[in-house]
Amino acid sequence: MWREITTAVAALTLFSSVAAAQAPCTSDATRVVAEVYRHTLERSPDPGAQTYVRQLANGRISVKELVRNVAMSSEHMRRFGQTEPGEEQPYSRAVATFYRHLLGRQPDIGGLRNWTRVAQQRGLPTVVDGLINSAEYNDRFSDFGVPGSGGLRYCSDTPAARSTSGLGRIRALGTSGRAIVVGGDRRWVDTGIDVPANAVVSINANGQIRVAQDGGLITAAGVSSGRIEGATMPTANIGALVARFGNSAPLFIGEGRTFRTALSGRLYLGVNDSFFDDNAGQFSVTVDVD
Repeated sequence: MWREITTAVAALTLFSSVAAAQAPCTSDATRVVAEVYRHTLERSPDPGAQTYVRQLANGRISVKELVRNVAMSSEHMRRFGQTEPGEEQPYSRAVATFYRHLLGRQPDIGGLRNWTRVAQQRGLPTVVDGLINSAEYNDRFSDFGVPGSGGLRYCSDTPAARSTSGLGRIRALGTSGRAIVVGGDRRWVDTGIDVPANAVVSINANGQIRVAQDGGLITAAGVSSGRIEGATMPTANIGALVARFGNSAPLFIGEGRTFRTALSGRLYLGVNDSFFDDNAGQFSVTVDVD
């Protein structure tokens, strides 16, 4: 029987700003990656984790994106994302485990029921995105908090870390075509750009990726023949460049798009796909905001 701990969750949310100010802060990317592996994969990091260490230290990913990548990995899905005999509902135990790995708590009854239905209908990757994009996750961990670590946060001199650590916030105004790399194996990349409402945003992408080991090269426009259930945007071209602002619904970008924003939020860029482990290549993306 699951115990409801909504009072504790509410308290954590209420005092999130105070907790963030008092939370221990480290610039040791190796320590942060080790904590994410310990809590999410329930093991010590292997040599392959050094890729994440370098990306975090160089400001290419946030801790939030690191957690998302690890939770979306084939290992995490294989070990913790299976149905089990004796479950009340298929995937209910997997969803409960994802709550502990991503939110650092046991699931409440309503949340468990809701996300179990989502897992059955849309797959566990949708559950991962939903929990990581939730208001609770953002309130408790934001972009650089480490779930399950007792309040540890990553601090560095990179612009992306400064923007969420109280050391200054990047504004997108006057970005002058700053280039951002979006790897083909990335569901989302935190650009470090906070876009105000009613701004005119121009996003253009060059480069090519593969969305399968034996697949051909494709541009940021994607391929219309590859639309698949479970992708970030199931009705959009597979492999295409997509964007979102904060927790908004994804937006198709393709090779280029100019539009006016209705809401403010952090800009994320990603590749439209449902499985990323066998993807390769990258897009070089420029963002201009007026």
